[in-house]
Order: sequence, then C-alpha cells, then structure tokens
Amino acid sequence: MHEIRWHPLIKWWIIVAEHRSIRPWRPEEKKLAFTCPFCPDAPELAHLAHWDVVSLPNKYPVLLETPPEIRREGFEAYRVREASGSCRVVVETPEHEGDLYTLSLEHATRAVEVFREEYVKLSQLDYVEYVAIFRNKGKEIGVSLTHPHS
Repeated sequence: MHEIRWHPLIKWWIIVAEHRSIRPWRPEEKKLAFTCPFCPDAPELAHLAHWDVVSLPNKYPVLLETPPEIRREGFEAYRVREASGSCRVVVETPEHEGDLYTLSLEHATRAVEVFREEYVKLSQLDYVEYVAIFRNKGKEIGVSLTHPHS
C-alpha cells in the first residue's frame, strides 16, 4: 500500500508505504548476514567501475512515479491521496564511514553538484511539487543504513 493519509488530529499528511518494513537494517541490530548496498563491491553498484558520488533510484521509495490506485475512498476526517513523487538516493562517498565534513573540499563540492543536478531534474517533473534534500544520518532518526547518503 502506497498512499498519503490526512491525520485530522495533528493536521498533517502522513505517507504510508508498507513495503519499507522489509528494507535493509543496521547490521548490529540484525543477526542475518548483511552487505551494505552502498559500498563499492555491492551488487547495486557493480555496474560502476569507479565512482566518488552516485545518484540511484531509491529501492524502497515512499513515493512512486506511478503509484497504485487508492483502494478506498476517504471521507472528510480521513482523506487519502495518491503517493506520487520520486525518491532518489545520493551516496556521497564509497567510504562506509565518515560524513560530508570529512570529505575533501573537491569531493564535497562534487556531492553538492549532484544534489543540485537531482534537484533540477526532479523539480522539472509535472507530478513533483516540492523537492526535499536531506541527510540520512543517525540511528536516532531511524536511518536503516549507516553508509553516508542523502
């Protein structure tokens, strides 16, 4: 199920994407074998011979370019909208540890250039009303992967 629901008590739209519960999780909290999908030898990046910053489609997006049809009609207190949009992941470095401030100025500049390129591409799509660039940082906010990415 992908949809955006109106929460009448807090008066916010809430995105619901149930498939995200199966996304990879921090290895220290899972007993299963874990391979970071953003490290250079990961299958997701095997097609790239060398990279310093890469933009990928989000494998577990909360918004979809062509979302499924909403299964039920909302009513005044419980309104529902299609979860249309686009989700990209910018991996700022092949290094598994670190942050933007640990990159060289040249490398950090390249990362910001990729943010700008993605912003321009996304903002030109008819179904995109707002582009939010944010860092996925820290387990305190629920980040499932610790590799630096936005």
